[in-house]
Amino acid sequence: MSPLRRAVRDERGMTMAEVLTAVAIITIGLVAVATGMQLGTAGVAHGQQETTATFLAEQRMEDVKAFALSTNAAQGFDNVTAANFGAEAYGAIATYNGYRRTTTITNPSATMKVVTVSVFFRPIGVSGTAAEREVALSTVLRDR
Repeated sequence: MSPLRRAVRDERGMTMAEVLTAVAIITIGLVAVATGMQLGTAGVAHGQQETTATFLAEQRMEDVKAFALSTNAAQGFDNVTAANFGAEAYGAIATYNGYRRTTTITNPSATMKVVTVSVFFRPIGVSGTAAEREVALSTVLRDR
């Protein structure tokens, strides 16, 4: 009998223990990949929420700056107060229902105002009792 025929005849395949070990290793690897994808997806969603909150804060900050520079009688630097930029609750910002926004304005001197805009949101995928996250921007306005 040739050596080639003997080698083919002695191959019996994998044992049950080898198959179970291979399945266990593959399962562990797939679970690790799935967990990594879940964490990655959550990170992307959180980053998108923070980007939107930053955009909303910048938008309000630009409104305050435009108001301060306006020559309209009801506007201008002297009229930059928190009363003119009231808090907006969840659902009050058009097309951004998952966010709320506040504006704080302080007067350290007669010619200076510190404006802080805070935007709050609840992380996606977390129960409704989760703590709010906050993005805050501040700037100093000075009378010309």
